[in-house]
Amino acid sequence: MLSLAALTHTVVKLSGELDFATRASTQAILSMVDADVVIVDLTEVTFLDGGALGSLVALKKRLRECGRLGIVKIVTPNVHFQHLFRVTGLTRLFDLHDSMPDAKAA
Repeated sequence: MLSLAALTHTVVKLSGELDFATRASTQAILSMVDADVVIVDLTEVTFLDGGALGSLVALKKRLRECGRLGIVKIVTPNVHFQHLFRVTGLTRLFDLHDSMPDAKAA
């Protein structure tokens, strides 16, 4: 049985444009994450494309395959990014939060 005290948490802060040109570096950063609960802070991201969304999905999948809980929380106050997560159905995979304190409290 897993207790809450045993859960590992990691915060990943990304910034700039997350697009095809930066996909490899984004994937490299996310591939180093090994935790049960991951908070991905997108507050300083200025552009987000489908490849970046795919990298986030791959993170969740990899964590689950490695036996982690694979809880991924996304922090973005950007209403356009929130809309993108909603229309793509990714709110089924990720918890969206407007701020870091909200994500940590949830």
